[in-house]
Amino acid sequence: ATQHSGSSSSRSGRRSARRRAGFEEGDDDLAQEGSEPDGLMDFGGGPMEPMEPLRTTSLGDLWSAYGASWAEFNRCVVPSEFPASTERGGGLVAGATMDAYHHTRDSASLFDVSYKVSLRVTGADREFVADQFLTCNLRAMRPGDVQYACVLDSKGLILDDAFVYLTQDAVEILTSGCHSRQVADYLGHYVVYVRRTGADVAFEESHRGAAIALQGPKSCEALARALDKLCMSLDPAVSSLRLETVDTEPEFVPMQVLSEMPYMSALRLRPGKAGPGADAEHAAAFVLRVGSTGEDGFEIVAPAGALMQQLASALLEDSPVVQPAGLHCLDMLRMEAGLPRVGTDILPGRVTPVRASLVWTLDQAKMRGHLMFGWQKLFFQLAKGPKFRRVALLLDGPGHTGCRLLSNPHRQPIGEITSTAWSPALQSRVAMAYVRPEYAKADKHILVTVPYNLPTYKMRSKAIKHWIRSGPLRSSYRKLVAACITTLPLVPHVYPEPARQRKTAARTKSFAPEGPVAPASPSGSPPGARARLPSVSSRAPLGGGGGPVRRGGAEPAGQALHRNAGEGARSDVSST
Repeated sequence: ATQHSGSSSSRSGRRSARRRAGFEEGDDDLAQEGSEPDGLMDFGGGPMEPMEPLRTTSLGDLWSAYGASWAEFNRCVVPSEFPASTERGGGLVAGATMDAYHHTRDSASLFDVSYKVSLRVTGADREFVADQFLTCNLRAMRPGDVQYACVLDSKGLILDDAFVYLTQDAVEILTSGCHSRQVADYLGHYVVYVRRTGADVAFEESHRGAAIALQGPKSCEALARALDKLCMSLDPAVSSLRLETVDTEPEFVPMQVLSEMPYMSALRLRPGKAGPGADAEHAAAFVLRVGSTGEDGFEIVAPAGALMQQLASALLEDSPVVQPAGLHCLDMLRMEAGLPRVGTDILPGRVTPVRASLVWTLDQAKMRGHLMFGWQKLFFQLAKGPKFRRVALLLDGPGHTGCRLLSNPHRQPIGEITSTAWSPALQSRVAMAYVRPEYAKADKHILVTVPYNLPTYKMRSKAIKHWIRSGPLRSSYRKLVAACITTLPLVPHVYPEPARQRKTAARTKSFAPEGPVAPASPSGSPPGARARLPSVSSRAPLGGGGGPVRRGGAEPAGQALHRNAGEGARSDVSST
């Protein structure tokens, strides 16, 4: 009994010390508001659901012909890497991944993303019900629009991230597939609950279980050539393929104008021989101009069958332009794009969009109307701020998931790394991490403690137990690596620019200063003084309309400042 009481007191003392350091739950102020737990121990990827079945890709034979190596991701077996091309040399995993990375940046690569799971919400009240667990505003979208959103639970915590697009009769949700069975069960039970109130809504998992991603600056030309090749083939199943808009009255879209397809939009790829009706809709595929690599590209979602097989084969036959790439390359590109990976960077059911730095996905109009799950908690975190925030790091040395972050120079625990990868564009190891908000600033220098294996062959058992109890914050048998917090994304995105944005940029070019030569100042300013640019009031408005003409001389500087600030506030409100 004495030993038991002593051990209990020692454990409680260590638990209190860890709670004071901020590594366990115990923050009563946020717990009362329904905030998610703030323990740093919960940032790592959790175990997968043991009862979730293991899935396989329908393109396994095709990838095996190209010498693919396989890996399990989100309970789905997909290609992890392909042998490097003989032109650049090398056959190792690192060489193959780097070869695929540079080919994606320069040309186009084809990825198998069949680990993603597509969900469908149908019925007359589908948009009203789906708006409650999605962060995007479905009522502001039209059929054919695509938005990146988070799937929330009833407490405002992220279950998964997804690309959401509308069709004429359904809300399609393409999730990342992390804990797909749990997410489907959770949303299905909620839809059943809503149907008891009389709502006309239904929820199901889509039959489109095959998905590929064509990413790269030349992906549009490659996809157009592949579709033209299929249309000229002798196979009647794909010889009459047609692209059409996702509207109530679909319109035919020629293959040649695929480059004019706006980013974050969707088109339907329908086999023409199937004819109108349910069979044609069941066999149709969707072409989404989206991606998670930061490059221009497409994601094609289709039923597993001959259409996806022949489309992937036609894309890979254009070998100088398109090459197969694996999961390692895709994860490297995702890290540089600054997008989180659910299951590693975001633990499902433990992190809010505010904490995950995904505030830009929230539609505050729905939050103000109390139409989104967890709106009260999200408003509270937007006002007070979360205890931790997701940031990107540049590491000056090794690092891995689970390494703790220390302040510099006081070496106090401030966060934890969730995932790392090598960035060829930055020539440095990069990482995603959660840090306290006072350190979540660009160019903030911190330290990373990287523990290494204990030399147990020359240590006593008592010393081994001591260092194991110390955990990752031990003061010895570790290496301190310098790190710097940087902005997201790590590499700027290269997305197709809309025509409206190009016109706006062309209008603003005329207002740029012609050169560094400063005009002569009538007040006799010194030669080294910086020339002041003309005020906003002296320039034409960007909208193209004529502004109010003021006569009788220049107005005072204070009045001009207040007037320009008021006009800027009104323009911001109107644009919002």
